[in-house]
Amino acid sequence: MMKHIYIAWGLILIFKTVPVLALSPLSGQSGFFYVQPAWSLSKSTVAVTGFSHTFLKNEIIRLPNQPRHAVSFRTMQNGFRLAYGLNKHLELGISQLIYQDHHQGAKGYNIPDDLWLSLKLSMTRISKSYFRFGALMNTRLPIADKHNVILEPYSSNRPALAVYGMLSYAPDFLIPETVINLHLNLGYCYHSDVGEIIVNNAGQVATVLKPTQELQYGIGWMIPSSPVDFLFELSGNAFIRKPPHTAYARENYCYFTPSLRVPICHHLKLTFGIDFRLTHHQTVDYVETRAEENQPVPFKLPIYPHWRLNIGLNFNFQFEKNEALADIYTLPLFADTTQLDTTKIQLTPEENELKKIAPASYRELQKIKTAKESLEKLKDDRKRRDQALEELRKKINDRLKKIKTESKDSSDKPAQPEESPPKSSAEEEAREPE
Repeated sequence: MMKHIYIAWGLILIFKTVPVLALSPLSGQSGFFYVQPAWSLSKSTVAVTGFSHTFLKNEIIRLPNQPRHAVSFRTMQNGFRLAYGLNKHLELGISQLIYQDHHQGAKGYNIPDDLWLSLKLSMTRISKSYFRFGALMNTRLPIADKHNVILEPYSSNRPALAVYGMLSYAPDFLIPETVINLHLNLGYCYHSDVGEIIVNNAGQVATVLKPTQELQYGIGWMIPSSPVDFLFELSGNAFIRKPPHTAYARENYCYFTPSLRVPICHHLKLTFGIDFRLTHHQTVDYVETRAEENQPVPFKLPIYPHWRLNIGLNFNFQFEKNEALADIYTLPLFADTTQLDTTKIQLTPEENELKKIAPASYRELQKIKTAKESLEKLKDDRKRRDQALEELRKKINDRLKKIKTESKDSSDKPAQPEESPPKSSAEEEAREPE
């Protein structure tokens, strides 16, 4: 009990003291921050994922009439994603950015920021191979007050539509998360920003004359292990048509993201990751008026962060029990599977096919069978013990009844007079008359 309390307090402290990665419209229940697998959630499964990111830059500045001192420029973004599996092929998703620093005006942040709506289509596997493919459609609804945010990907005060193709490889078709899996995402994003007026920090103004368009890509590699899973991502973009020169995010970027996913319990998983920028960008002059300095503070900032610290917390819950796995809920917590000899097991044609296309699932199936056999053996042993105890209890009760009856009979019988000891011959001779 205390262990769970400590874990809960630790998570609260993490989310209050570490303002971490941006909720990407591609992030989801798989543990990746930017890459989506081609498979979707199972039917009636809900996945709630909280994401956050942060970037911090410190500078030593000298302001007029003030000594040299250190200042920090921090950009923070927090949000969540809610996904629901309609069936094994369709998944609905909604992503909401709750907080976003924009460093514009006196307020300096958006609450809330933009909203994404997504529809994911998971196709069947390609022939009998280990590959699957799918498609994802994202729509961004601009509900934030400020856009054209430095250190963040391009966004405008107009809706945007993105369509992605997804290809995944996993040697286990039924439970792909249990084996090493690879993913490829490639998408096209269309910004309907024609006529949008974009103003930068220096006061320069430009109007969008043609819609901004870009390609977005992501490559993911997950290595399941114990007690943590290892994840690696490569994500970025390539503009087909760039936004005007007053937009900060008008250059292509590419990030490498190694991550660790830690399972807290069966339904809850925590992911830590760091973004490393692989592309080179020039710095820009950015001036921010702060209340503590009471005057403009100049910064030298990159267009995109050199690094970013990421955290994700994922919770999955299934409303309807999977009938194929229903037997698992009746198994004992610990079962002895070390004595399993698969060479002597007669396999059905379906099990032979399962062994070929999903070896991990086949091993799990054999463990379930062995566990069920162990459970039946435990039930038989318990039945024999109960019978032995019942026989022993019956014998004890019979013995107690017999002792009680004998005791009662001896108490009801009248007492017999005591017999005098036989007299000796000498005494009898002494009593005879002379």
